[in-house]
Parts: sequence; C-alpha cells; structure tokens
Amino acid sequence: MRNLNVRDVLSGVFLLGLGSILAIHLGASLSMGSARNLGPGFFPFVTAIILAICGLVVLVGGLRRAGTDGPDIDWVGAFFICLGIVCFGLLLPRVGLLPALMVLLLVSTIFDRRFSMVQRVVYTIGMVVVAWLIFVVGLRVTVPLYTLPW
Repeated sequence: MRNLNVRDVLSGVFLLGLGSILAIHLGASLSMGSARNLGPGFFPFVTAIILAICGLVVLVGGLRRAGTDGPDIDWVGAFFICLGIVCFGLLLPRVGLLPALMVLLLVSTIFDRRFSMVQRVVYTIGMVVVAWLIFVVGLRVTVPLYTLPW
C-alpha cells in the first residue's frame, strides 16, 4: 500500500472540487471587468482559484505522506447539527431570530456529552444575547427578534 494520508486526500479533493466549481460558476455568471476597473466577479473568482490551489496543495501533500486510515466522524452529532440548521431555517420566518437561534443551539448540542443541560441553556442564552448585540444593535439588521405564531 502506498503511503497516503486519507484525511488530507479527502480534504484536498473537497477543496479542489469546491474551488473549481465556484470558479467556473462565478467566471460564467459575473463580470470580471478590466485591469483598471475590476468587476463584481473578480474578487470571488480569484478567491475560488486560491481555494482550488490550496486544495491541490493539501491533496498532493496527502498523497506523499502516511496518515490515519480515514476520518473518524461522529455521524449522530453531524446529523443533529444539520437538523438544527434545518430547524433554524424553517423557524426563522415563523418565530423570529431569538427562538430560532435557541432551537438551533439546543438541537445541535443535544448529544454533546461534555456539557450538562444547565450549561447548554446558559450557553444558548449567551449566544442569543451575542447574536442580538451583533445583528440588531451593531448591524441594525431588520430581522424580527420574535413573533407570536398565533
């Protein structure tokens, strides 16, 4: 068997693929402009190219050195993180930012054994306050904080 680091190979393939897809999409859909007058697509296109190059570097490095057999993924935790994000997206227009964020954080940490339920609730309240300070007070985003569903 060749010496290869499966984690680096998979990460490199992911970054290379994502950067390539973004570069192709952005290159076709946004104007690059000229050297004197850069268009709206120039910076995202260059960023996507840099991402693809970084992916290629990680991929080549993973092919040259030995590593672990593969990623050790907590599939249950990943499922609940994705479920929390879906719940947030569905709840945000219906109940507002604060309740949707609370559901996101509580669902995402449901199987994290490092924290007790009290610690999760304190963490959730703290994150909701930080989100309120950033989005409502600092950025003045016009998202309703909470709405009553009836």
